[in-house]
Amino acid sequence: MTSKNSFFKLMKEDLRQQLWCIVLSCIVFLLPLPIYVGMMLSNDHGVFDITRELAGTMGRENFWLIMVTVFGALICAVSGFGYLFSKKKVDFFHSLPVKRERLFAVRYLNGVLIYLVPYLVMLLINVVIIAVNGKMKTVIWTELLDGLVVHLLGFLVLYTVFILCVTMVGNIVVFFAVSGWMLSITLVALLLYTWFEEQFFDTYSFMGDAFAERIYSLRFLCPGYFYFVEVFETRGDTLLWQQLLYVIVLIVIALVVYRIRPSEGAGKAIAFPVL
Repeated sequence: MTSKNSFFKLMKEDLRQQLWCIVLSCIVFLLPLPIYVGMMLSNDHGVFDITRELAGTMGRENFWLIMVTVFGALICAVSGFGYLFSKKKVDFFHSLPVKRERLFAVRYLNGVLIYLVPYLVMLLINVVIIAVNGKMKTVIWTELLDGLVVHLLGFLVLYTVFILCVTMVGNIVVFFAVSGWMLSITLVALLLYTWFEEQFFDTYSFMGDAFAERIYSLRFLCPGYFYFVEVFETRGDTLLWQQLLYVIVLIVIALVVYRIRPSEGAGKAIAFPVL
């Protein structure tokens, strides 16, 4: 029985169940950006240097990659752990001779692979297209690797937070409500803070970097803002290390919550009565 339920066999079986998610990930990564890069190069007549534009296409500020990372984290979390919303599926999976820690690890890693593998393949295709056209330069490599690290860490933060939300609630409607609150709490706090200043200080001015600095200072309040601050503010390696440590802490918390989550929580608004 143990051999039949080995780690990699469990991963393979879980990936089969998430085939639709794999297909979707391949579509959003492998179609738009390679086609866009190919069109840029085909329209290049040597009048302008497109090196910087090519670098930005695969860097941290690419809007398409940001959207794919945010919504990809949401979809992968629901696809991998959404069975917790169904009583029948919970009874089935929790009756398997597999420890919850192993089941969590299998589904967590598969979610990361569903995001990361198509991302890497997309980068490889783009590199080949650019190199064949003789446009591959150091700045493109730098932006490519920088974007990969930033987006991957951002995905891990958001993905783990969404998993934590899934394990705490019992149905999809409450999940979206809790997830929305988790992503908006920092913005709400900042808007309230700004509104209070406008009301009570006659010398208040919205001009300056105060708003951006407060987003940075409140990054721990909302995990998603680690990603957004790193994308738009470029705070450097220190923030990346903080983000990596934050991911580890969040994974431990999510695993603990997943282990103690009562099976009877499926279908309820909140899985834990104490909440």
